[in-house]
Amino acid sequence: DVKVVFDVRAAHARSAAAQLDLVRRTFKDVNIRQATTQPQFVVVFAGAATRLISSRSEEFPDDQKVYMDKIAATISAMARDGIRMEVCMFAADMFEVEPTAIPPDIEQVPNGWISLIGYQSRGYSLVGIY
Repeated sequence: DVKVVFDVRAAHARSAAAQLDLVRRTFKDVNIRQATTQPQFVVVFAGAATRLISSRSEEFPDDQKVYMDKIAATISAMARDGIRMEVCMFAADMFEVEPTAIPPDIEQVPNGWISLIGYQSRGYSLVGIY
């Protein structure tokens, strides 16, 4: 079985948009599918990345809003694909991200580190996205 947990802390919208797209492409990749019929992917958003998933993008410069839209579209697509997503609410609070601004496809967890530890203890490989 392919089991992966992605620790997403990317702080820049352009980079995060590209990396999340790559997570989704990896999930759909034929080489991954040869190993297992349904890979188990989890994406945990923490740190400054919590700002990038917020539906409130007013604070971002106009040139970054296109990437915010790409991030939102990729999150929706990943949810449809069956990729589990979580957001660290400790980090969201630190970066002043309101819980109501977090997409409903992303589960709100109190501490993302505990999630990361738990997934790794169950055999998930850790991939950092910084």
